[in-house]
Amino acid sequence: DEEGRDCNEIPSPNFMCSENGNPEELTFTYVGGECEQSFNSQEDECEDFENEPSITSLVVCKDSDGTVLSSQTVTIGDTLTVPNPGRTLGDVLVCDVIETEDNKKVQTLRIATALLSLKDVFGSLRLESCDEQSCL
Repeated sequence: DEEGRDCNEIPSPNFMCSENGNPEELTFTYVGGECEQSFNSQEDECEDFENEPSITSLVVCKDSDGTVLSSQTVTIGDTLTVPNPGRTLGDVLVCDVIETEDNKKVQTLRIATALLSLKDVFGSLRLESCDEQSCL
């Protein structure tokens, strides 16, 4: 680096979200697109319906018992945060992507919250941060 340290001496960043179980809060960027663009460290469940997610969509994320944690209309490039104040998220987060023009579901994502890595892509969502950990 600039200070003359050997590359092997520089600690590499940890991209895993949580080493202590499930996080309390996740932030995603809406990138649009179909399930085939998923690229992540787990065997996610992503299902596309008739149309692919468009430029603007409603994203509704629920925990495994169906409690809505986040419901936001986003445009490609926008971030959305899924909070669960005071307690960790459940083992599975279910996010539905809904077309805003005709109110039809276009994608469903089932994300295992304990196995996340920053920058994982799940269909139309890319993970940017979990709790206090984020990529620059």
